[in-house]
Amino acid sequence: MPLGLGRRKKASPLVENEEGEPIRAGLHVPGMEDGGVLGLGEGATSEGLPPPHSSMRPRLIFHTQLAHGSPTGRIEGFSNVRELYAKIGEAFGIPPAEVMFCTLNTHKVDMDKLLGGQIGLEDFIFAHIKGQRKEIEVYKGEDALGLTITDNGAGYAFIKRIREGSVIHQIQVINVGDMIESINGHRLIGCRHYEVAKMLKELPKGKEFTIKLTEPLKAFDMIGQRSGGSRSGSGVQLGTGRGTLRLRSKGPATVEELPNAFEEKAIEKVDDLLESYMGIRDSELAATMVELGKDKKNPDEFAEALDETLGDFAFPDEFVFDVWGAIGDAKCPDYSVGSLQRGALLFPDSAVYQEPPPPPYHQEPAMAMRPRASSQPGKLSFFHSPKAASALRPRAMSSRSGSMLEEELSCPVCCDIFRDPVVLKCSHSFCRDCLQQFWNKKKARRECPVCRSKCSLTEPTVSLALKNVADTFLREQELRAAGTGGGPGRTGEQEVEERCITHGEVLKLFCLDDFEALCCVCHTSKKHQGHRVCPLEEGAQDLKAELKKDLIPLKKNLRCLYEAKQECDDTTVHIKNQTEATEKQMKEEFEQLREFLQKEETARMATLLKEDEEKKELARKKSENITRSIFTFSHAVIAIENEIGSSDALFLKNYANTKKRAQIPPNIPEKVWKDALINVAEHVGSLKYHVWEKMAELVQYTPITLDPNTAYPWLSLSSDLTCVTNSGCLQNVPDNPERFGHFVFLLGSEGFTSGRHAWEVEVGDKADWMLGVVKETIDRKGHISGCPEGGFWMIAHYEGEYSAMTRPSTPLHLQGELTRVRVQLDFDSGQVIFSNPVSMMPIYTFNDFFTEKIYPFFCPGANINGNNPNPLKICTAKVAVWNSATW
Repeated sequence: MPLGLGRRKKASPLVENEEGEPIRAGLHVPGMEDGGVLGLGEGATSEGLPPPHSSMRPRLIFHTQLAHGSPTGRIEGFSNVRELYAKIGEAFGIPPAEVMFCTLNTHKVDMDKLLGGQIGLEDFIFAHIKGQRKEIEVYKGEDALGLTITDNGAGYAFIKRIREGSVIHQIQVINVGDMIESINGHRLIGCRHYEVAKMLKELPKGKEFTIKLTEPLKAFDMIGQRSGGSRSGSGVQLGTGRGTLRLRSKGPATVEELPNAFEEKAIEKVDDLLESYMGIRDSELAATMVELGKDKKNPDEFAEALDETLGDFAFPDEFVFDVWGAIGDAKCPDYSVGSLQRGALLFPDSAVYQEPPPPPYHQEPAMAMRPRASSQPGKLSFFHSPKAASALRPRAMSSRSGSMLEEELSCPVCCDIFRDPVVLKCSHSFCRDCLQQFWNKKKARRECPVCRSKCSLTEPTVSLALKNVADTFLREQELRAAGTGGGPGRTGEQEVEERCITHGEVLKLFCLDDFEALCCVCHTSKKHQGHRVCPLEEGAQDLKAELKKDLIPLKKNLRCLYEAKQECDDTTVHIKNQTEATEKQMKEEFEQLREFLQKEETARMATLLKEDEEKKELARKKSENITRSIFTFSHAVIAIENEIGSSDALFLKNYANTKKRAQIPPNIPEKVWKDALINVAEHVGSLKYHVWEKMAELVQYTPITLDPNTAYPWLSLSSDLTCVTNSGCLQNVPDNPERFGHFVFLLGSEGFTSGRHAWEVEVGDKADWMLGVVKETIDRKGHISGCPEGGFWMIAHYEGEYSAMTRPSTPLHLQGELTRVRVQLDFDSGQVIFSNPVSMMPIYTFNDFFTEKIYPFFCPGANINGNNPNPLKICTAKVAVWNSATW
């Protein structure tokens, strides 16, 4: 949502009545005229009425539902969109981040009913929350995708319109209302709509890109559009109240009257211009721009106001001028630039149609010289008048001239009297130079600056009759100016003569020694006796010329400052993108480690539980055997005791059987058997070490990684910084001092000042490449010498030949093709050794003496028409876990 910083005359702070029942805004109150609206804040007064007491101030309560179906909730006390979403979340028990956008008075995904920065006091709010996510591969076959983007003011950009017949229109799964989560992996949550539109526009034509979308949760069929039957007793339908709640990103919300006819028309025109120029629609942004421009007198004031309030958008100058014209069209419909067809001038020799005078917003010099830091850093951006440098040209400003003829003879572009006027098919006339400069700014578009109708490619026709009348008028003005004592080129206004403060005489001389303006009496005084004196006009001209020379370096310095500011802003954006991408990759890497540890924990816990079951089963069987033995011995003991207790005769009779029963072999088992307990040492002994040892299979290690901050803008790096490819297209990266500016080079991320280091690079079947090492202080922006004397120790492959980059180069005669190269750096010995790790054969050795930090060097070579597309890839090294007890 736009900033919405401007103020309206009838605005009042949003207030709440903390005591008593809520009062509906827009309620008719006795004593107030037609449909008066309660809502005056502290200190706000209406004519003849004192400020209301705090207990009488109304609370603004809105009714809301979830668009896919829910009970009706009541929300209040919000000042901006984020607070609104928080209140909706509280009402329905959902996170505020789930709310994608809101529509007014309809549950459907209707972009014409989208909640912007204003809510009617009788409006019903429907909240659309996140639904199904989808990922789509899109082929950009045209320059324009046909999307119009808007955002919800809380960090979500979504599709507001899809042009029929466009690339996106042919993809059925992409719909209006879909939120754009990411493009090619670049997360867009938190980006404004114009940033997303710019990214879509800058995607290369002829290539695929991946877009992740989230569609709003769909409504049930039985839910229809809500009406205002349950609203206030006045029977007013939803959305028809005279009041509106204006949400603001800064400061409290305000209750205002609905926009008048001028504001509605201007907002619609500006919103259309936003879609045409930037691919976005944002009614609140348009309302803010209309609010900034409706009280401005000329385009220059309007552009300055835009820079102060909406400088982050970096609007181009032609867009600012068109917006100014749209506001003027709505403000003055009788003099609108789209309908300047109110009369004609009849000339003696022929009748030529001439447009009426320009609207009031053309009465001052259009787009006076003023730096536009936000849109074009380093340039003085203004709407050029054909002879803007000439101070002698008469101005055609109706507010200062009583001549209607002067108004009719003014050019709508420069607001001056016509010079070499030409007429277009639409009958509008302009100075030839003004029209040509306007078309030059439009580049491919040739259209009328007034009515915007298309013009033919042929040169416009010169209006001789209009030229004669304009020239005659200019001569008459010069004669009138000369007759009244004015200089040539003046419009008849008499200049005020400056007089000497001391003597009251006219200042006509200038003292070159004291730099003072003098009258004739001052000239003869002792103070200036013998001083060099010249006429006042000559002195002023000389000093003005001197100041103009002093102004040149100031302008150059200002341009440099603007360029530096833009570079700083671009760097900030790049840092943000780098941080987001790095954060995402780090989270993915740690997630992989967590998944591995989780799987390892699960596996080891399963092993422990399995052993636990086995040991328990063995103990159970052992226990059952002992129980059976207990039963056997118990029965024998009881039987023998019974026989002993019987009569002697009976005892002796059964003695033989009893004796046999007592001959049971002894059965004394071990109390604790071997391997009966859990092998705790096997499960927890050096647990972390064993997990780490197993983790080595998951980890990939490269001795060096590539440094993206040194890569030439054409180079594309893999996410793990081990592969580099010449993409053939320019990347949008800052021009930092570490980056190579003229060659497709890049360095490793780590430099070396001692020791031995080695790495292998897979070159595959690439037709062009260079590998080696370089010293840290090589020139990365200008001329380089690719030899040891210039700080390069490398070998190259080009046009089927291998060579060592010496002066002159040394041809290398190798057996077979190189698919992998091993680079060894011995800093202390001053050696750089190249070898073939596949055949273990040496390639070339440099012997030198290193005095500064040395960096790995890579060049993937030229990629002309896709003849060398393969990457250079740093090979992974084997990772082994070693401990001193194993050797």
